[in-house]
Amino acid sequence: SRYLKGLKCQKALWLNHHKKEEAYYQKNTLQVFATGNKAGDLAQQYFPGGKLALVDDYPNSKAVAKTKQLLDSGCKTIYEATFAAKNTLVALDILHQIDGKWHAFEVKSTNSVKNEHIRDAAIQYYVIRNAGLILDDISIMHFDKTYVRNGEINPTELFMYESVHARIQNYLLEIPENIDAFLSVYKQNEPSVL
Repeated sequence: SRYLKGLKCQKALWLNHHKKEEAYYQKNTLQVFATGNKAGDLAQQYFPGGKLALVDDYPNSKAVAKTKQLLDSGCKTIYEATFAAKNTLVALDILHQIDGKWHAFEVKSTNSVKNEHIRDAAIQYYVIRNAGLILDDISIMHFDKTYVRNGEINPTELFMYESVHARIQNYLLEIPENIDAFLSVYKQNEPSVL
């Protein structure tokens, strides 16, 4: 996400916004992207029967409208649920209702929760809440390192999830200031490495 890029390097954020078509990725990086996409598809099977909010190949205002439509229609599981608030758009991997309460799941193709996952979950939570949806919990879904494949992949055994609701709280207060700073980067000339 651009938010995470901004946390790491403001020049990378500027380049992603102004010169995205010039980006070059090495073969191994592209393979990591493909693995992440496959993990996301498999994770959807953990919560089967959901509806996809994406209208195009990427999250945008059409996906925001589709997400609202799915929520209004009573859909209990939404893949790539897309929300916009505070000049920021996020697409959540899985939004699922448990006992009448909304739970957010961000899927990672790792076998543990890492600090950057917490930062990613924090921006997701912040935008979703500011868009008006109350989340009861937010979790990182990742591979269960004890899983042993026997025949077809069983997504309910392949994945596990861990609530990060308590861990994101430390990052929520800094998000508005970060968003303002990152938006100002877009208006600048190409920055030097920061």
